[in-house]
Amino acid sequence: MKNIFFSVLLVLVSITTFAQEFKIKKGEVLLDGKPIAKMSTKVLREYKISNLDGTNTITAYMRVCTATTPGKSYIEVYNETDKTSNDLDFAKYSPFNIDRSIIQTLFAKEMITENGVQLEKVNAFLNDTPTGLGEKYGCKQQSAEKEITDALALTIDDSGNILSKNQKIGYISMITSTGNASGAVEKYEVTNLDHKLIGTWYAKFGMVKGYDKPLNQEIFTVDQKVFKVEFNNGGNFIGYKMSQDVTAINIVKKLVGNGYSLGHQ
Repeated sequence: MKNIFFSVLLVLVSITTFAQEFKIKKGEVLLDGKPIAKMSTKVLREYKISNLDGTNTITAYMRVCTATTPGKSYIEVYNETDKTSNDLDFAKYSPFNIDRSIIQTLFAKEMITENGVQLEKVNAFLNDTPTGLGEKYGCKQQSAEKEITDALALTIDDSGNILSKNQKIGYISMITSTGNASGAVEKYEVTNLDHKLIGTWYAKFGMVKGYDKPLNQEIFTVDQKVFKVEFNNGGNFIGYKMSQDVTAINIVKKLVGNGYSLGHQ
């Protein structure tokens, strides 16, 4: 009976929260037309929130993870004073009103009320067990891959040579239905400098012996691991150039970022 009561209570609280009207106008958070907090963003996806008098400042970051399909978004709440943070799923999300979605979520968790930022509630959440949404949704892996590939300064030239800081480390080739760039892409193959195959990316319905699922926009590696890389036809607006092939460089980055080495072996 108690469980039923609390379930009903939570539903009523949620309905009440979203029935209230939130607006962000001229740097102020309005609840049913009444100012309850300040909110500003000087950096993309970074929102500073404080009381109307400027006290109790916290930061809410919208984190976007594209390591999985579909991508995942969540809020990282950060206390400016003691530099602690924790991750929070959106209670309600609109891509057209991210700031309001963040406020609605914090209000649902009572970190913001009609009396402003509730630092005690915020700190209780920050000092609780980490939710680990960044790892769960792939943001941590995404950041680690980017750090590795940025350091290597990976590029591809029009001949399909893979370069790291302008030094050749491997090759990538595109196989199409017609055998030339005008045909539909069937797959890409990545090899090292000894022409040893490292991984093959399949556009769709790729079948590999020993693997019982069709591969769709996925890399199948020599050690039988699978990585998702979505097809991206951006970059080649007038004619085809391998150096401008976004899918090709993303395939290379995914492999190298996950520890697959090129060069001579």
